[in-house]
Amino acid sequence: MAVLVIVCLGVSFWCFKSKHSNLQQTESQTGFDDDAQMSEGSKTEGEVNYGEISFIKKTPEASSLPVQKSEEQETVYAQVKVPTAENSSAQTAESPEGPEGPESPEGPESPEGPERCETPDSPWTPSINISAGDLKEHQSVTVTCSAFTPCPHSPPELTWNLQQDSLRQTEKNTDGTFTTKIQENITLSDTHDGYNISCSARYPVIGGNKTAETEVTLSVSYAPRNTSASISPSGLVSAGSWVELSCSSRAKPPPRFTWFWNGIKVSEKQKHSFIVTNEGEFYCVAKNDLGNETSSRICVSIKDDRSSGFLVLNILNILGIVLLCISIISFECWFRFSKKPKKETEEPTYVNNVMETKAS
Repeated sequence: MAVLVIVCLGVSFWCFKSKHSNLQQTESQTGFDDDAQMSEGSKTEGEVNYGEISFIKKTPEASSLPVQKSEEQETVYAQVKVPTAENSSAQTAESPEGPEGPESPEGPESPEGPERCETPDSPWTPSINISAGDLKEHQSVTVTCSAFTPCPHSPPELTWNLQQDSLRQTEKNTDGTFTTKIQENITLSDTHDGYNISCSARYPVIGGNKTAETEVTLSVSYAPRNTSASISPSGLVSAGSWVELSCSSRAKPPPRFTWFWNGIKVSEKQKHSFIVTNEGEFYCVAKNDLGNETSSRICVSIKDDRSSGFLVLNILNILGIVLLCISIISFECWFRFSKKPKKETEEPTYVNNVMETKAS
């Protein structure tokens, strides 16, 4: 019984395999006939090889098929080829975009290779542009350095004394030329006034580089800074004497000055001179179109005349005491010398005279 079942299964498998082989042969013959008919009434436009798989694009001729839609005029076939040395040397790989292949981002290349660009002996000087014309402190501006780019595939290298990691961009102009540029956003302050921005463009050439440089000086307006006041002479002054006050400040444009005494405006000049009659506090204000700043206070004090007179009196008293001491010492010396006794050398003369009288 088991042998009979095995025999039946074997016969069934053989019948199925025979039928499947016949179907494959019929389909292959039909496909080759269709390929032959399409090849007779069509023309091959392109063939793309991907290893062993080849895609062939064919377009029917006008005489063989009616034209209905543009999408139906092209038929792509895929067939497997075994690569050989002879076929691989004769095949030409073509992209779906056309027989010439995809264009490079830099544009089509000539048969000799990339376009050759020449830089003159004096390279193009870069330019520096600032987004605002009238520069003021606290203002945000964009600084741009740009250079003409004759070769887009080999742009010049731009460097400047601002932030070094600025992004380099190459743009196409309306006239078809190219420009390479770098940009930086800065917020202006009084320290930027007189600052020099330099930018250089280095063009790569055969055998080295060519560099050109340009420079721009910033002119920034700002409010008064470091305002101060001074007095001459300094310290205590005597009533009725002349005093000069001076005010200084750093600003652009130059500031206007105003002097105040105890809160009252007394002058609108940078220097103020007057005769001291009263004490008080002086200060100045520097002002321009962008702001103002006030200096520190200066106190004007008058000397006390009574204290000066007392000082002179003390000096005179000391001098009088010194003169009195000198006089006393001088008198004592004179008195002592005047009381000194006479010398004894005169006594012998007196004795001799007496003796001579007795003898007569």
